[in-house]
Amino acid sequence: MTTPRVAAVVLAAGSSSRMVGCHKLLADLDGKPVVRWAVESALASVADDVSVVVGYRADEVERVLPDGVRCVYNAKYAQGLSSSLKAGVRALPDDVDGVLVMLGDMPFVPSALCDVLIAGYASDRVCVPVAEGRRGNPVLWPRTFFDDILRLTGDLGARELMVQHPNVILEICVEDDGGFVDIDEVSDLERARGRG
Repeated sequence: MTTPRVAAVVLAAGSSSRMVGCHKLLADLDGKPVVRWAVESALASVADDVSVVVGYRADEVERVLPDGVRCVYNAKYAQGLSSSLKAGVRALPDDVDGVLVMLGDMPFVPSALCDVLIAGYASDRVCVPVAEGRRGNPVLWPRTFFDDILRLTGDLGARELMVQHPNVILEICVEDDGGFVDIDEVSDLERARGRG
C-alpha cells in the first residue's frame, strides 16, 4: 500500500474589517508576523507540498513568508473564503490524495497536530481535530471532496461542507487547543502574545 500524498494549503488572502489600521496576517506576534507562524507549522509537518493562497496586500504577505512555500494568488479574494479555498485546490499538484486546509490567522496550530491529521487520512473521510467537544482547524480533505470544494460560493467553507456530509467526518481528539486560537481582533492579538 502506498503512502497517501497530502499537501497543505494555508489561506492568507483576506483582510480583516475588525482590525482597523492593521493587517492581521502581518501583525507582529512575538517577533514574527501572524501568518508566518501558521506557514512554519505547515512546513514543519509531514505534508508533501505547502502553498499559501494570498490576495489582499499579497506582496507584503509574500515578503514575510519563509522559503519553501509556493504562493498562489487569488485575484477574487474579496468574493469570500470559498474563492481562496478553490484557488488553493486548483493549484494542488495532480498527484496529491488530500489537502490539509489551514488558516493564516491561526498561528498556534502545532505541526504535530498537522501530522496526526495526515496520519488519519482516509480517502472517504474528512479529518477534523476536536478538543472539549469543539471542532477546530486545520481540516484534512481527501481528493474525493475536491469537486465539492470547487462548487462553494461566497463565504462558505469547511464548516458548511461538513454540515452537508455529517457521516464522513472523522473527529480526532486532541489536547492542544492551538487549532482553535485565531487572530481576528486586536484583543485576540494581545491575548496571544507570550503564548508562542
